[in-house]
Amino acid sequence: MLNKLTLKSQWIIPLAFFICFFNTNILVAQRNLVPNNSFENIDSCNFSVRDISVAKPWTGPYENYTEIFNECAPQKTGGTIPYDTFCKCYFQYPRTGKGFAGIYTIQNYGSNYRDYLQVKLSDSMMNGKCYLAYFYANTFDDSFFSVSNNLAASFSDTALPVLPFGSNLIFPSVAHLTPHIQLPGNPIISDTFHWIPIAGIYFAHGGEKYIVIGNFKDDTLTDTIKRVRTFVQIDAAYFIDDVFVLEANAYAGKDTAISKGDSVFIGIEQVPGVQNSWYVNGNLIKQNTGGMWVQPQQTTTYILQSTICNTTYYDTVVVSVKNVGIGQLANNKEQIKVYPNPANTNLTISQLANLKMIEVYDVVGRKLEDLKMSRLGNEIQIQVSDLAAGIYFIKATDEKGNVKNAKFVKE
Repeated sequence: MLNKLTLKSQWIIPLAFFICFFNTNILVAQRNLVPNNSFENIDSCNFSVRDISVAKPWTGPYENYTEIFNECAPQKTGGTIPYDTFCKCYFQYPRTGKGFAGIYTIQNYGSNYRDYLQVKLSDSMMNGKCYLAYFYANTFDDSFFSVSNNLAASFSDTALPVLPFGSNLIFPSVAHLTPHIQLPGNPIISDTFHWIPIAGIYFAHGGEKYIVIGNFKDDTLTDTIKRVRTFVQIDAAYFIDDVFVLEANAYAGKDTAISKGDSVFIGIEQVPGVQNSWYVNGNLIKQNTGGMWVQPQQTTTYILQSTICNTTYYDTVVVSVKNVGIGQLANNKEQIKVYPNPANTNLTISQLANLKMIEVYDVVGRKLEDLKMSRLGNEIQIQVSDLAAGIYFIKATDEKGNVKNAKFVKE
């Protein structure tokens, strides 16, 4: 038997755990419903025009002058990045990866020409569910272009029709969809350097299958600012990157390892309407932010509490700090295994040679002192029948002070 003295620890590592009130515990994987969300996957680098359809399954509804930009784009298309080798009329790096998309929010003011980005979600939205949605935008920095407001995302049960690329020269049209995701106050977006997050909460009626990004208002209802006042035609264009749609939950990020002195970003963008609080060892360290840069001096667990649509969720991320390089950490394949997982009565932990101590923690960082444990060889069995349903975290330390972690679900 392992006694309580064997279970003492100097630091706390709770685990990722999601809880929903109304007497229901839920565990939801953080899966982005937007395929090819960063426009990285393209049919070929040999495209002759900047048609967004090469970044399947994205399409450009209606007039369809919606464009794709990529580091490998042929120079003749003008879709190269970070700068256009054809006209030298913009300079921008992707927010992530090697590509992004581009749309007109206004083209030739008064004519209602529009570009839209559209993609089918990997799953239809569910009735009564809340979703977190956000994407990033950056202004096309050619001085002859204007800037505008009304850039938004909308969710739809049906797809907008798609015409051949470049049809906007013939068929001007505005998709009068509801702007579900938009900057608070709907300001004009004029930043040519930073990628601006446009985020919000969407409450689904059920069956929504598509996300569409663009300007859903007529020109007369769109505010603009000219960059060069002597230029007559008003055009406004924006780059789009990293589109996310997530079922409402807390998202602290993936466990990661850094070298001492390095920093790492944890969490996601702050979404308006979401109440976020970050904790370490039970102490509140940050509020009203979905993500932040951290530079821990020792291995630290950050707990995120998010309240969304009157439901509170929890998640944690462990940032391991080592005095070795990241490459060496990546090559360390030693793990511990737990089974069955989920567990109901007993949980077995294996591959624990040279074990010195083992600890179990709940979501608020409390070490569970009274668990019954028994050991046979390199395996330990823990009685978990008295634990509340949810997720728990195991910390196993060997004689050399090396720590290995595992998570398990109690049904």
